[in-house]
Amino acid sequence: MKKNEIIIIAVVTILGGVGLWLYKPTTHSAVKSHTEMPPTMQLKIFVANSKLDPQNLTCNHVFPLTRTVEKTNSVAKTALNELLKGVTDSEKTGGYLSVIEPDVTLKSISIKDGVVYADFDKTLERSSGGACKSTMIISEIKQTLLQFSTVKDVVISIDGNTEDILQP
Repeated sequence: MKKNEIIIIAVVTILGGVGLWLYKPTTHSAVKSHTEMPPTMQLKIFVANSKLDPQNLTCNHVFPLTRTVEKTNSVAKTALNELLKGVTDSEKTGGYLSVIEPDVTLKSISIKDGVVYADFDKTLERSSGGACKSTMIISEIKQTLLQFSTVKDVVISIDGNTEDILQP
């Protein structure tokens, strides 16, 4: 009888050990499947607003809109690309609008000694039409870049050309 008890205890112990070895908790994998969001940051774009400046007397009065973007070291480039995306439908209901055509492309951007050099494709030239609109385009681009403390000035070019661009 004692021999049978020992055999039963041994079998139960072995089966229990095998069961623990095969057991895999499911809660751990459920936590792993949750996708972590990348870190974000906020920056501003500057655009016109027909409600805040209905008469647009100065042609260069722009207003900030805050955007949340994926964190990056290329903040100036990211800010300009956000500006080029234009305003959202909800921003439009607040009177915000950009005078830059929606298909304008930023070709390159660099910074040297506090001066940002932003080169756009020729579509930017199509955006202009009249002195007021050209001034507004320049204001949107410059103010979007001048928000950064390291930026002291902005040079805008179209296909590498800085002369006679964005003229009325």
